[in-house]
Amino acid sequence: MNWISKTRGIAILAVLLIHVNAPLLYDGQGSIWWLGHIFDSISRLAVPLFLMISGALLLHKEEPVNHYIEKRATKILIPFILWSVIYFVCKSSGEFNVKVFIQQFLNAKIYYHLWYFYILVPLYIFIPFLRQFIKSIPSSYILFYAVISSSITTINDVLGIYGLNLQIFSNPFSVGVSYLLLGYIIARREYELKHYQVYGIVSFLIIFMGTYFVTVWRGSLSQVFYDALGLPVLMYAVMVFYLCKKHLNSGIRTYNSRFLEYIGKYSFGIYLVHPLLLSLMQKFPLLSISALSGNPYIMMPVTFIAVLFISLLVVIPLSKIPILKRMT
Repeated sequence: MNWISKTRGIAILAVLLIHVNAPLLYDGQGSIWWLGHIFDSISRLAVPLFLMISGALLLHKEEPVNHYIEKRATKILIPFILWSVIYFVCKSSGEFNVKVFIQQFLNAKIYYHLWYFYILVPLYIFIPFLRQFIKSIPSSYILFYAVISSSITTINDVLGIYGLNLQIFSNPFSVGVSYLLLGYIIARREYELKHYQVYGIVSFLIIFMGTYFVTVWRGSLSQVFYDALGLPVLMYAVMVFYLCKKHLNSGIRTYNSRFLEYIGKYSFGIYLVHPLLLSLMQKFPLLSISALSGNPYIMMPVTFIAVLFISLLVVIPLSKIPILKRMT
């Protein structure tokens, strides 16, 4: 399943694109905002791809629960806590207040990209239970569950536009489970998704045009259709994941495929370190760069490439040091 590592590479590139592109989306005007909106719409599949990859790689395994917990704690929980401390110290100018840290840690307020772990950790705890009955669940039931759970999120998001923050039956965890299950059936079963191209393209257009129209209507940026737990993003991400399985599963190793595999290998470390590098890159007096530090059409790709390769320069050496490799 070499296509999984390539898909992981696509997912981390999408994460970087979202974060590098953010100034264009939030501060850009006119054509600059459109540029940011295009890249942001394309990249919203990042976290869903990571979750589907987790489902594809973990749900089929049979192993003792204590062994599973030990492995996941080492790979996920320890880096999560360590990097939470690092980001808290950095944003606190080197100070460490234990009480404030605990409050922010428990309320997911440490740093913006760490929100992913607050979905991932509960899902990983639930995986041993899913393994017990995953093989007996028909694929059609899984698709139905995914559509319903993500539709509820989208309905609540749309109601929020009108000031109705009801959050009826809203549960991010249930949509996260949907992504795990979808990753499993797409990767591990010979399941044919009919008309997936049509559904995927339509869902992308809903993300793209829906965000524009609601933003114009409200007079400020609306992220209703950007929601990674909503139906449009789910359908869009499923289409891309399915495309990856069908077209990246070849044994032919092109330059692009090798590049994606290489990036995918270090994706976890890149995810953890890149926001810190983005912040530092904006603060250097002589080398300060961001998507808006010059011509955005030039500086956005320059910043993207810079943060990618600097992240690799940090992560690769760390991954070679036994004591520090747990951080990546």
